[in-house]
Amino acid sequence: MTHSTRTILLAQLFISCMMAALMTGIFGFINLGATAAFLRQWGRNFATAWPIAFLLSLGVAGFIMVSDARKNDSFKRLEQRASDGNVVDTSSDGDAGGDG
Repeated sequence: MTHSTRTILLAQLFISCMMAALMTGIFGFINLGATAAFLRQWGRNFATAWPIAFLLSLGVAGFIMVSDARKNDSFKRLEQRASDGNVVDTSSDGDAGGDG
């Protein structure tokens, strides 16, 4: 496991834990108030929500990383074309840049 993969997994673990704890706690408190039943129910809800939140956060992180890689590839191709002198002005006024 590379350092960046370990960092991503650890970050997602903490983020999903925090979000699951806060969301189940807030909505449990709204529904049940400050009672012993709230604490029992919050524990069960948190135990269910945390693994789900972790898997969802990994999915979102993966989607973002793939999107970012595609964007970076597009920028690299654009930079390559610019360095080769193959950039075409696609503006509607037809001049080669300028003030329009």
